[in-house]
Amino acid sequence: MKKMPILLLLVVFLGVSYTAHTADVSKETKPGKGEEVDDGRLPPVPYTPSAMVAAIDERQAELDLREQQLEEKEKRLNTLDAEVTAMLQKNTKLRDDIELQESLRKKAAEERAAMENAAQVALFVRLSKVYGAMEPEEASQRIEELEEPLALQILGRVKPKIAAKILALLEPKKAASYTEQLAILPK
Repeated sequence: MKKMPILLLLVVFLGVSYTAHTADVSKETKPGKGEEVDDGRLPPVPYTPSAMVAAIDERQAELDLREQQLEEKEKRLNTLDAEVTAMLQKNTKLRDDIELQESLRKKAAEERAAMENAAQVALFVRLSKVYGAMEPEEASQRIEELEEPLALQILGRVKPKIAAKILALLEPKKAASYTEQLAILPK
């Protein structure tokens, strides 16, 4: 009940100030006969208390509608935010799974390569024992027929005295080439 006199006072004050303002504006621009002026202002409204209350009620209804629209937009944004967050989490999980699979694949490839390397080294060791057990003349003839990488692996693994005897029986250019390669071959 106490709010009603304040509201009435406010309505009366606004009505008086609006009337004074429209009087000033009408002095500034007086359209000719039949002319309309569109200066972006609202047309004058009769300022009776009931008209003021109706205008306030109308404005309140507009604000309520706007608030409802904003709440709906906020709900849609929250829904979209939740969907995007879920998609990002799914994407992160997929990326982590891919990285794990790649890591496992790489580790398996390294283990396979290590096993193949170990098997190859074992084969070279066995071949070097076979060639080391041969007579140097026979071993040199066979080594001359082998491809250079295999011949170097065998010569690099036999005892140095046996390698020296085999190299002495090889063609000098080939023996020199093998010696140069053996000098840089990793042990």
